[in-house]
Amino acid sequence: MSRYNVAIFLLFLTAIGLWRWFDNSDAQTADVNSLYQPAFIATDLITRHYAANGALMQTLLTDKAEHYNQLNSTELTRPRIITKNRQGGDQWQLTGDKGVLNDNDSALLRNHVELRYLGENPIVQQMTTDYLEMDFAKQQVRTNLSVEITGPGFTNRGTGLLAELQAEKYQLLSNSHARYFNPSR
Repeated sequence: MSRYNVAIFLLFLTAIGLWRWFDNSDAQTADVNSLYQPAFIATDLITRHYAANGALMQTLLTDKAEHYNQLNSTELTRPRIITKNRQGGDQWQLTGDKGVLNDNDSALLRNHVELRYLGENPIVQQMTTDYLEMDFAKQQVRTNLSVEITGPGFTNRGTGLLAELQAEKYQLLSNSHARYFNPSR
């Protein structure tokens, strides 16, 4: 074999090696990108969550939902969660700009989150924050960010919140500052 033939043979092997190298990396990149593609996308979605006895516990409405099987979660755009009291009436409405619904019966809401009381004679009318976690099974909400709570005749601000929706109890965890207003006479 001459030097010319050996050089062409080595160039041929190098070309095949480079081709396999770049072809394989493109396939791996495509696999990684397809891992995070939504399994489905829904618009104007309404889901209802029922108790074991068949009573409606809460309703979830969202403008857009993207479900990811690999992450076991659903990304939500402008979610609204309405919880029911024991008599079946609307009790609380939880809204936010963005949210994530996890398969473990919890939701995370972000950006302009508002929890508004829908019943009569509220002790608390609304709570606002930038991030809130909701546990559907326990009917609890919590956050570690700043929270503002308003009610008839008062405003309360603090950091961190733990609230039980069915029991209508809430607790600010630190730095609580309240302002009370006297009614006009």
